[in-house]
Amino acid sequence: MEIKAKLEVPDQIISKAAAMAILTKSKGRMFTATFNTRGGLKAMNCQLRTVPTDKAVDVPKLEGFVPVFDLNAQDWKGLNLAQVIRLKINKVLYAVTG
Repeated sequence: MEIKAKLEVPDQIISKAAAMAILTKSKGRMFTATFNTRGGLKAMNCQLRTVPTDKAVDVPKLEGFVPVFDLNAQDWKGLNLAQVIRLKINKVLYAVTG
């Protein structure tokens, strides 16, 4: 279940490539990704984890999607980096551009 997103003033503005680098260096820490959907803005609490081999077939492997574990749904999902506009990790809010 996704939660409605509320907009806060970001601490830093970063690129999509920098966002991916921050996620990679997160070492499995929980983060919140805010992204655009057809229904508006949504937020998802998730973690970047190593995908277990028995779940590997269920995780989207499309270009631009990052496999994340949704902490609310307790399931694997694909996070589309092209749609992400904000990331909050380690109490730092990043606005993601371009």
